[in-house]
Amino acid sequence: KATSEREAARKAKLEKDKRTRMSIFQTGEIGGQDIGFAIPKQAFSNFPKFKELISDILATNLVKLFINNDIEWEAARIKPIGTEDFDIADDEILEKTINYRIEYKDILSQVIVAYRYKEALESSDKESVESDTAKYLHGVSKQKTFNTILLEQSDASTLATRLSDIYGDRQGEFRLQCKNRFFNAAINDIINVELEKLLGFEYVEGTVRNRDYNVLEIDKGLRSTNMTLNDQKGIEDNSGDF
Repeated sequence: KATSEREAARKAKLEKDKRTRMSIFQTGEIGGQDIGFAIPKQAFSNFPKFKELISDILATNLVKLFINNDIEWEAARIKPIGTEDFDIADDEILEKTINYRIEYKDILSQVIVAYRYKEALESSDKESVESDTAKYLHGVSKQKTFNTILLEQSDASTLATRLSDIYGDRQGEFRLQCKNRFFNAAINDIINVELEKLLGFEYVEGTVRNRDYNVLEIDKGLRSTNMTLNDQKGIEDNSGDF
């Protein structure tokens, strides 16, 4: 009997591990580009760790990896905000917990995407895109090269455009603490926030504004839930590129 119980427990664990592995990319839609890489990357370099390979694949496809509410790895493509999962109003946000943070330090006027790495020549082909918003609105002159494992010029051009949209404008985070009605909220959920004073809108007393945000971080306690939200301004202003 003890042997049969151990065997049953072993099979249950194997089935659980199988479900966990299958759920790693459960959201699907993580990109359809052709990619290619050598192991190791160069003839005289060390073999990469699995973490490095996964990071390269995710970054190349604009995919984020996080742990969901079921304590499982989940992947989701970075894209324009879709249908909202929750609404949150002024009376559901704890007093004096709202905090906006606007970052301009990462704005880029030019994005360069390196692709199709040639080991023999130790060089890559490149696609670049410039941002008028960065140059003329923010007065920024700064470029950055993103190394990818893409193979096709068309995919590199698309990625360069999307990265330029993301980094061509400021990054905006909205932090708040709310009641435990939102305990089931998760990273990558869409929250519609309704407030009289909302970033990006002119304040008019008695007029409620609303905007959708993507959940970046979440910290759940016994009595309240802390959330960090992102308005994805660069993506939302150029949603047609995604």
